Amino acid sequence: MHYISDQELDEVILSADVRTAMHFIRENVRALPGFRARSFTRGYMKAYGLFLEGKGVEDRPYDFAVNKHSLKCYIRPPGLRSLGLTRKKKLLERFPEADIKNGELRITIKTVEDAKGIIDCLSLGGGDHQSDQ
Repeated sequence: MHYISDQELDEVILSADVRTAMHFIRENVRALPGFRARSFTRGYMKAYGLFLEGKGVEDRPYDFAVNKHSLKCYIRPPGLRSLGLTRKKKLLERFPEADIKNGELRITIKTVEDAKGIIDCLSLGGGDHQSDQ
C-alpha cells in the first residue's frame, strides 16, 4: 500500500458527478473519531480508505475504490461486523444491486445521492456502530 494525495486520486475520476460524490464522502468521514482516512494505491487499485485508529491497514472497515465513472464502496469484514443486522438490511434495501463477494459487501456509487445514502446507512456521521447488533 502506498499513500497518495487526494488530488492524485481525483485525477482518475472522469465523471464530474462521481468526483462530487468523492468530495462528499471525504468531507463526511475525514474527522470521524476513531478513524483515519487516506487516499492510497494498492496494486492497480486507487482508493480512499478508512482505517481504525490503533489497527493495521488490513483491518480497515471501508474502502472507496476509484474508477473513471464510478466509485465502489467495499464494506470489508470489520465494517460488516460493526454494521449489525439493522443497518446491513437498510443498506441492501437502499442499494438492491449490491453484492457480496469474497466476504465484502460491494456497492456502486455514481452520484452524490448515492454517496449520501452510503453515509446515512453506514451511520458514519456519529453514534455507536455496535448498537443494533
